[in-house]
Amino acid sequence: MIVNGAEPTRLVERTLVNQGTIDWDSGQENPWQVRQRAPISNEGDFNINGSAPFNGDGQDDVFPAFVNFGSLTKTLPTLTEVTGIQFNNLGTVEVNAGTLEFSGGGLHTGTFEAALGTVVHFLGGDQLFDPDLFLTDSHMLQGAGRFVASDGTITIPADSTVFATNFELTGSAVLTGEGVFDAQNFLWSGGRMRTTAGALDEGVTRIRAGEVMTIEGGVVLDDWIIEDHGTIIWAGENVGEILVFSQSAQIVVDAGRFDVVTRGGLIRSAINNVNQLILRNGGILDVEPTDVPGLTTVQIGILNESGILRVNADLDVQATIIQRGGETSVSGATLQSRVIFQQDGGTTTIESLSAKKRLKLGVSWNCDHA
Repeated sequence: MIVNGAEPTRLVERTLVNQGTIDWDSGQENPWQVRQRAPISNEGDFNINGSAPFNGDGQDDVFPAFVNFGSLTKTLPTLTEVTGIQFNNLGTVEVNAGTLEFSGGGLHTGTFEAALGTVVHFLGGDQLFDPDLFLTDSHMLQGAGRFVASDGTITIPADSTVFATNFELTGSAVLTGEGVFDAQNFLWSGGRMRTTAGALDEGVTRIRAGEVMTIEGGVVLDDWIIEDHGTIIWAGENVGEILVFSQSAQIVVDAGRFDVVTRGGLIRSAINNVNQLILRNGGILDVEPTDVPGLTTVQIGILNESGILRVNADLDVQATIIQRGGETSVSGATLQSRVIFQQDGGTTTIESLSAKKRLKLGVSWNCDHA
């Protein structure tokens, strides 16, 4: 079936079932319009060869549904928008060129594949990714292209793990649920991570060995856990703040590293509890110098359990630092601990410490300039 007309394509109160091949070649001015909740079921091959959008007329917050059981492929280097339609992917979506946008939400058990230079953009609705529903591939967002969520929610249900190759959370989008989200290259430039209300367990963003999360911009960490077995890089000049919005939120550096290479950045807690140990270090927490002047401020508690805390650039910690093991060293910089620095174990070497300090010293202490 070839769809390529001088007028918009309209589907009204009818069900379209494709078990063969549809080649949709229409241009931007001739959208595919789905009216009155008419569903589309693709059980074969659906090829988007043009630039026209899909337009639905969601009524009473109920959208028409496009259910993809087969293969949907985008071939033209243009923008294709899917608006007002709930798109459910139970098969395979391949973006070989251009950008494919979804704003009506959907249930996904199949895979999305984005080729190099392409973008799959989620910008509205609830996008529920559940590979356990039909025991499908958990690497649901594949390829060298980019997957971007800028609005709506990305939901990972309990006991599920979803893998992505390249993912960006930005704008007002929310990563939520009770499951585990794992991205090989994760850019966090906006939005929020938040566990579903009433859930028994916190959702988790997991960074495995060899994976990288880069934080650039104002972001919110609600009742959610970040497990770092790879590398977190908080980078840039005046990048804004990391706002921690719950006492159950945690950043756990477990055999990974957290590199702070920003100036003028702020990590603060909305719960105003400076004794809440939100950042737990069992790997390497490294505050690195840059050519940009400024002071990074941390207003959440830090627990150095067995890792290395290196402060090589000025750092203002307006909360508790507790060291139970491992090593803390301050060299060529000023560490301002305005609440308390408590050492219960490990070693601490400090060359410069602000006079604004309360110290509880323990096992091993070397202070050149206190």
